[in-house]
Amino acid sequence: LLSYLGSTGLISHEQIAKGLTRLTDKLDDLMLDAVDAHNVIAAAASQAFAEGVVSKHFVHSLPKKVLESSFFKVDRAAKLPAPELPQAALDFKEEAIRVAREYLVSHDLDEAKVAVNRMKEQYADYLFDFVRRLVIISLDMKGRDREAASQLLSALYGSGIVTRQEVAKGFSRLLDEVNDLCIDAPFAKDHAAAFIARCVYDDILPPSFTATARIGLMNNSVRSHVLSRAHMLISRAIHRLENVWTVAGASVSSGAEDETEVERIQKAMKNIIKEYLVSHDVKEACRSLEELEVPHFHHEFVYRSLVLVMEGMERDYLAVGTLFKELSTSAIVSSNQFENGLRRLFEKIDDLLLDAPKALGVSGRVIAFWSYLLVLSFSPFIFVTIFARFSHLHAHARPSHLCFHLPPFS
Repeated sequence: LLSYLGSTGLISHEQIAKGLTRLTDKLDDLMLDAVDAHNVIAAAASQAFAEGVVSKHFVHSLPKKVLESSFFKVDRAAKLPAPELPQAALDFKEEAIRVAREYLVSHDLDEAKVAVNRMKEQYADYLFDFVRRLVIISLDMKGRDREAASQLLSALYGSGIVTRQEVAKGFSRLLDEVNDLCIDAPFAKDHAAAFIARCVYDDILPPSFTATARIGLMNNSVRSHVLSRAHMLISRAIHRLENVWTVAGASVSSGAEDETEVERIQKAMKNIIKEYLVSHDVKEACRSLEELEVPHFHHEFVYRSLVLVMEGMERDYLAVGTLFKELSTSAIVSSNQFENGLRRLFEKIDDLLLDAPKALGVSGRVIAFWSYLLVLSFSPFIFVTIFARFSHLHAHARPSHLCFHLPPFS
């Protein structure tokens, strides 16, 4: 299955390697519940390597328990000697991040060109990665910062500091990471597409980039989505691409220019919740959340909803529970996003309770509220986790703190 997903481009090799790495990072904990976890990972990693899904460097980075497993079938002679990232690459990474961040604050084009040219003299083989890092850092910044990034890329190409091939390679590497970037920057896909379209307009990327970069990809892959959107921008709005960060950016989201995209989305979500608590119109709230088109950021909606009702009336808890049920059953918000929102609440609950007039009462109501959601067919894991998290609080709570009347369910 991993071989098929990797060969078709439905999941990139980098994503498969990251998934396996996350398993190995938690190997000791996994082995507490499944003593053969290291054997399972060894078998999966061996097969992935045999099918060309993961590299020799990845195989070498596996934990000792996995490498010594009898299920690990990779020929030791086929592995590379201890691979270490060259010091030049590490130095370049540090310098590239520094230069990119300083430029996106100062917008001093001449100073940035001098700094990048200096990096080219020392790290010519890694210059493509500066393109990637500059774009990534700017994704969650203001429109004028992304405009500054576009202008710098154009200036670097025009001065002969970077080549078309280096720009194309930088964007190709960026496209492999878009899915992860969407978690922290909800508009990463749209912004990446706008960057590509702008580079085509500025003659930094060839018009064929959106087609050649799609070769071998499934139509529903994130990378394919970005390239399709970039192609649409180029074909339908080529005359507007010079102002892509003021025209297209304004159409993507509304709000003051001095706000980041994340801040705009957070404000929009808070407004949806507040309006819902007044109208109790479930369909309208669901429609409004869907229109934001940020499924990777729905954990923020879950978290904000809980924070807003922590000191509200009992009917607010029930109303949000009803909304959450609809969002879950209609698959608008995934179970992972619900759990991520809840975990965020756990991480900040101590600070939140300090601000609440009746801290223990609030904790009891949160427990009761999630008990209510359990009745609505949410995972029992959530309920068990809540009691573990709040056990140190409700040990001293009066019974009245835990009082919460639930409606009857069939």
